Amino acid sequence: MSEGISLDTDLVRDRAAAALRTCVGDHKPVTRDMLIAETGFDARTVKAHVLAETTPTLVAFLSYAHVLGPTYASPIVALAGLSGLRRIEGVTTPSETLREIAEGAAALAGALADGRIDHTEAPKVVKELTEALVAISALLASLQRRSA
Repeated sequence: MSEGISLDTDLVRDRAAAALRTCVGDHKPVTRDMLIAETGFDARTVKAHVLAETTPTLVAFLSYAHVLGPTYASPIVALAGLSGLRRIEGVTTPSETLREIAEGAAALAGALADGRIDHTEAPKVVKELTEALVAISALLASLQRRSA
């Protein structure tokens, strides 16, 4: 049997804020405005969570995890000794799609820096652009289901 854990509000609040700052902000795939739009939380609440002024509720944690994925959730659930989070196949958020597109564009731009894509760069470009296309397709399917 494992020993009891000692979690306090400060530790959870600080870990949640650090995870948000890792995933959300200017020059990151998800801006604060995008997170606000996707979660429906008001700007003051999101800002308080990012600045570690308040601890996210369970609903807020799950909403953020849905939008931001394992990158956000993993460091928080690690406090409970859990790991190995991954997104369920077929669940794609608009911000996740944008992140995949940005990663594909970055791989393509990096490979084209010298004016051509050589045989060593091609596999990475193909992988990143394929992931972007899969994310775009999943998002389109989700939006079509919602509007039907």
